[in-house]
Amino acid sequence: MKLSDEGLKAVLAWWHALHPDRDRERNKAGDAAARAELRRCQNLTDALLIEPTHDLIRRVHLAMRSDWPKNSDAQTRLMERLALLAALLAGIRPPAHPSRQHFAAVLGLKADGHLAMEGERPRLSRARFGALLRAGDEPDRFLRATRRALAILGDTPFNVAAFIADVMTFDDRTRRDWTLHYYQPYGLSPLPPAEAAAPNAPETAL
Repeated sequence: MKLSDEGLKAVLAWWHALHPDRDRERNKAGDAAARAELRRCQNLTDALLIEPTHDLIRRVHLAMRSDWPKNSDAQTRLMERLALLAALLAGIRPPAHPSRQHFAAVLGLKADGHLAMEGERPRLSRARFGALLRAGDEPDRFLRATRRALAILGDTPFNVAAFIADVMTFDDRTRRDWTLHYYQPYGLSPLPPAEAAAPNAPETAL
């Protein structure tokens, strides 16, 4: 289910409020209890049973207004994808320097951030990356596979706004797009470090 621009901004605002602020002068602790609840979720049902998820759903509902789907089945699909996002975003801390690099692109790089040439191991193995893509239609499997990938990345920054949009609309086109970014063909190679930390990256626009 595609989010409107306002819906995406609402998700990003919720995500930033969930985590501690890296600017110590502001001394914002985030919501540690909500993060812990969301991280304990083992599946979509767990996520749908807790308040932090419904806080996100309410925010997006208010933000999307007339763009919120009218059909009950579409509403259910949208809320399920938001619940999946809530469980995933609890494990992604806003980076100190936002990045424009695609999630799949950073998974396809070596641990040192360089391209994985033939015979070299990327951060996430090709087998696990394939399993992640195949899990896209099954929220519980996708949650587990994506959490494994996020654990491997640690604090490595990536474009969270694009990640959110992709998780919401995960389909065959998304799978192809992620595959192209993962394998880094000509035209999709990673940005140089100085450019990757762009101050105007989408996730900063709340």
